[in-house]
Amino acid sequence: MLSLPPSPFPPSPSRQSPSTASVRPAFSVLVVEDCPFLGPTLCDLFHRLGIEAALSTSAEHALDQHLRQRAFHVVFCDHRLPGMQGLTLLRQLRRDCPRTHLILITEYGTISTVRASYRHGIDDFLPKPLDPDRLIAMVEALRASPPLHLPSALLQQPSLGAQFHGMFSADPVVLHVFETARTLAATRQPILLLGEPGTGRRSLAAAIHQQSARRGPFHLFRPAAWAPADRHSAFLHAQTHAEGGTLYIDDLAALPSESQHVLADSLSAASALPLARSSVPHSDARILLASHQDLAQLTLCPDVSPLLLAHLRAAALYLPPLRERPLDLEVHIVEILAEHAHTAQRAPVRLTPRAMLALLQQPWPGNFMQLRSVLALLTQQHAGKTVDQPQLPVSLGVRTLPPPMFQIPVGQSLAQIRNDALLQTLAYTKGNRTQAAQILRISRRTLYTWLDELPAPSAPQNGTTTDPS
Repeated sequence: MLSLPPSPFPPSPSRQSPSTASVRPAFSVLVVEDCPFLGPTLCDLFHRLGIEAALSTSAEHALDQHLRQRAFHVVFCDHRLPGMQGLTLLRQLRRDCPRTHLILITEYGTISTVRASYRHGIDDFLPKPLDPDRLIAMVEALRASPPLHLPSALLQQPSLGAQFHGMFSADPVVLHVFETARTLAATRQPILLLGEPGTGRRSLAAAIHQQSARRGPFHLFRPAAWAPADRHSAFLHAQTHAEGGTLYIDDLAALPSESQHVLADSLSAASALPLARSSVPHSDARILLASHQDLAQLTLCPDVSPLLLAHLRAAALYLPPLRERPLDLEVHIVEILAEHAHTAQRAPVRLTPRAMLALLQQPWPGNFMQLRSVLALLTQQHAGKTVDQPQLPVSLGVRTLPPPMFQIPVGQSLAQIRNDALLQTLAYTKGNRTQAAQILRISRRTLYTWLDELPAPSAPQNGTTTDPS
């Protein structure tokens, strides 16, 4: 356990001359440590040394609450963290915060760990249990000449977490949807929300309603929940109930033709277009409709009114499925696990890198519905524990066997062995270079360098040609 020696240093204001203090920002340290006593102990030590210190218990919290808000002179980060691992965070900081000193805290003080740290651009490492004298000497050496400017690309990036009324994303396509939705929310334009079931269409509809100035209710209407003979009357009732607010219809094709014509007439009247049918009483409800079909399929669908679809084409928003949002999936896994743990008032589940990789490789046909269900089950069964790949639910069909092994013929050079490992790993991941880099424990930049260094295929001999197929 780290003990706190009496600080040999007076408070920080007296350690710098007025001229130096007026130029340089206060020396600041960020501690990313999930241990409930080590993190606060380190921050207390830094405060006693006259150093400004902040604490985060996860990499995601560090990014969202600290690193996207300000720059730090030094980041001390634990190797093993819930969710995103420490090395992953420090690799990102080395790219985005080039003048911040990065220190890895690890209980695995092996030669391979040290080499991995330096390979990823980490400045130094501290083995556990921590040596207070070494820690103080390291900080004092860094504080002696801190840089005057701390560039950080993270300060210009959107934060993780809530981006649009409780919805969050790092995926460029989804972020563009959020920006378009913010703009459309201030209008009366009807909006068509497209995407597979479970992609968040209802949440997006509710977010658009909250963003708008409408003070009426947000009313959900499910046409399929009613018998076909009762759907039109149920729709008229829902439209009345949503006066002054927003009416969200979750399945356009299930809406009866009479209701679609009423909507088309109402939208035509609102846009001052000639009515296709007889006039109907105007409704003040904002209309949002959803469909799991794309625009091309809706155009050919006999159950969809062409006139209504013509009104909706102008503002169609598409939410991609989780399998097409690789930048989002890991963030959502960490956030949902924390949410389930908070709801159940239990400690969150920890995922090993192998378990996280297995979840990232899933196709998730049920999207968020399936993801939430799986993570809720993990929380019920393994709260406060570390979950490895074999403990994942059987319903996912995750392979628990290790990746296939390959033999190294005697006499191969190290370069040939590296090339064979690279090619066979890419074959195992079906060409996914991000996963291949994770398995090989190298950066994507290194992987691309290795690919560039692969020898060119030998030319065919004796006038033969290769089969283009």
